[in-house]
Amino acid sequence: MAIIAKKIEDKKEKIKIDISSSIIEEMNEYMKWAEISDINYFFEESLTFIFNSDRDWKKYKKNINKNQSKMVKEN
Repeated sequence: MAIIAKKIEDKKEKIKIDISSSIIEEMNEYMKWAEISDINYFFEESLTFIFNSDRDWKKYKKNINKNQSKMVKEN
């Protein structure tokens, strides 16, 4: 068995977004400062941080999962 697990590639989807030019300027500054060259990585990491940090979102997801578990048990 390999010590290092094979990297699993997630399915990627293209999106188109419109962002304020001031936000783009700051994003570019941040990416340069943080030495991040891949904008896809930047967005994925940023969104992951938001999802993991937002208490209301985590509470909402927990309730959704709890409700789905109840529905499965009832059927």
